[in-house]
Amino acid sequence: MPKQRKQLLAHRLNRKRAKQLVFDIRKQDIKYASRVLSLSKASLILIGDLAGATIASFWPHPYYHVFCEHRRRSFQTTLSRLQKQGLIAKGKEKEKFFILTKEGEKQRNNALQYVAVEKGKNEKWDGKWRVLVFDIPEKEKSYREFLRAELIDYGFIQLQKSVWISPFRVSEELNTTIQDYGIDKWVKLMIADALFDTGDLEKKFDSLRV
Repeated sequence: MPKQRKQLLAHRLNRKRAKQLVFDIRKQDIKYASRVLSLSKASLILIGDLAGATIASFWPHPYYHVFCEHRRRSFQTTLSRLQKQGLIAKGKEKEKFFILTKEGEKQRNNALQYVAVEKGKNEKWDGKWRVLVFDIPEKEKSYREFLRAELIDYGFIQLQKSVWISPFRVSEELNTTIQDYGIDKWVKLMIADALFDTGDLEKKFDSLRV
């Protein structure tokens, strides 16, 4: 067999293995994805996973069966809307595939992050508390309101005025959000090994789990 053909076959095999690995990961996250992803967000993840995908290639993806079973027409409408919003684009006309735009990639990453957050809420507790303290100036109150909304989404509850707490393993994802929005100079995120009198707190957090 010619060397060039061997390299081509090896490349296709590696792509196939990589695609299967992604699919296996998505299968593990379906339970959490179905709680937080809209059809639009799920579509962005599908397109990103398949990297240059035709509509037909979506069908084997695990997320398709969660959000799109018996809804191919709805799915195509979603793709059209995402294209109008500038989140996806068609490749070369003869190939007819979809790719993510820069903004689409950003929103896809946000969607994956929320899936990770939901998964973190339901992992076995490691006995540690995630504590966030902030002191955002009044003139930057829009950032303060944004942070509070994000903390609620991440499963934190308010312990005191500017102190929030959570037992969920979401510190890495939350810290990324804090840095992305440039508010890390006003925020401190800590992981505490011990916190006394936590009975009421544990009950509140139990209600947030699936």
